[in-house]
Amino acid sequence: MSFVMGLEVGLFLVCFQTTENRFGLFDLTTPAYVENNHGADPADTNLDIPGTPTSQTDASSTPAATPGNIPDQTPAPADNIPGGEKDTPLPTPTNNPNGGAEATPMPSVTPSPSPDSESSNTSGQAGNIREPIHWGNTDEKVVYLTFDDGYDGKSITTVLDVLKDRGIKSTFFAVGDYLEYFPDIWKRAVEEGHFICNHTKSHKTLNLLSSDEIKKEITGWEKVAGRILGEEYVKKMKEEFPYIRLPGGGGHNSKRVLEIVAECGYIPIGWSLETYSSVIARHDYINEPSGPIVDEVVNHVLENSKNGIIILLHFNLYDTPKIDKIVDGLTEKGFAIENINNIFQKHP
Repeated sequence: MSFVMGLEVGLFLVCFQTTENRFGLFDLTTPAYVENNHGADPADTNLDIPGTPTSQTDASSTPAATPGNIPDQTPAPADNIPGGEKDTPLPTPTNNPNGGAEATPMPSVTPSPSPDSESSNTSGQAGNIREPIHWGNTDEKVVYLTFDDGYDGKSITTVLDVLKDRGIKSTFFAVGDYLEYFPDIWKRAVEEGHFICNHTKSHKTLNLLSSDEIKKEITGWEKVAGRILGEEYVKKMKEEFPYIRLPGGGGHNSKRVLEIVAECGYIPIGWSLETYSSVIARHDYINEPSGPIVDEVVNHVLENSKNGIIILLHFNLYDTPKIDKIVDGLTEKGFAIENINNIFQKHP
């Protein structure tokens, strides 16, 4: 009996170690990498971050991955909200989904106070709803490259190195809890001219939360960013590039969520090309080698990019290992790679 139990334990450890080595620095099964999860069960969408790395500035010390199944991506009912609050759907978004005719004119950026306290929740005007921006200028051969989350410090560093070498500025929608993992890496990103913007404190699906919980997720990110990047950075961000990306797009079509986003002084930024649901989730990424999937990610981005597209990538081992191929391929196709802020500067 003891021999059998020992054999079972040994097999478990071998399987776990194999999976750990396979995934390396992050877990694709966490909601941080299920960016199209528009509302699974709340238990699946609350970000559960493993233990703190031994060194916050060493990308190789990121916690090991934990295997599991991809959370359900079925949208949650609109009335599945704590406290009995209701979500009122917005009309069909007007941003151009096909990249053909001219996209909806972009709203101007409205400065708002620094988030020193909860009072920053009212920096915008109630009811001043901004629909998510999914496209930039479709009349110009330009794309907008954005990155989400930030669980894997090695991937962030890889991206920073490639972008610096090519003189490209990007927008990083970092999860607040992940800002605390790699403070020096994020500070480097700011020093090199990239925007670090709000992706909520812990990557919860906003349309499943109460209104108070939504505000805490947004302002909680601001408080973490203030500690890591400095209050002056947060003030500048709120005044010059107050962008937020809603985790999984949860709330993109919710009047209630977008009202709160506007009250907090933010412009929601969506995407028109992504790689998770289009490529990665279609594979058995636990058992398949990563190389072919990485190549498919590169081809997917290059083959589907068009004028004005906002590209959503993640800091993971599929989107970033060949980020140089993506950037160089876009350039070879004649695209200028611009920061999100250029959308608003060209279309006030």
